[in-house]
Parts: sequence; C-alpha cells; structure tokens
Amino acid sequence: MFHLKQDTDIFSEESITGFFVEPQAGLALIGVGPDYGQDLTKGLALALNVGYSQEVGQRGNCFTFGLKYEADLAKNNMSLHTVVLKVAYHFTLFVRKNDY
Repeated sequence: MFHLKQDTDIFSEESITGFFVEPQAGLALIGVGPDYGQDLTKGLALALNVGYSQEVGQRGNCFTFGLKYEADLAKNNMSLHTVVLKVAYHFTLFVRKNDY
C-alpha cells in the first residue's frame, strides 16, 4: 500500500500525542484459487487509519493504537475487505543529538 502522505495528521499542535486520521491509496494485487500466484488481478487499494498516538520519551518515539479498514478492489466480482486492530511502537534509529 502506498501512502498518499508521509506523515499522519495528528490533531495536536504541541506534540505527536493525539488522535489521527490517515487516508491511503495504492495498488492491489489479488489472487484466488490454487494457482493464485499465477493469476494475479490488479486493482485499486483504499484504506483509512484512525487511532491515537502517545509520545514516549523525548526523541519522537511513540505508541500508536488504531483501527484500519482496507478495501482491495480488483474487479467487479473480486474484492477483499479487511479490518485490522493495530498496536505499534515507532522509534528513530539515526538521529543527531541536536534534533531534539
């Protein structure tokens, strides 16, 4: 799934703590049946992430808790819909000391 935007939209101006909404769009490859690796159908993938981000520490690390709905639309008779509960920890590896 390719993101439309690089950053999520946090509804807080002071920090990365707060609620967010993140729309996504991309390319879907759907295969069905015993030879699903051979017969891939291309289509549109649309998703919407909503959740809450909680900043941890002082270096921009955060926990995110959210819900993601994704619709992979390949053909009129072939689509895949998923709902995912997402818990993640985002951290930075290579950050200069003066950046925070």
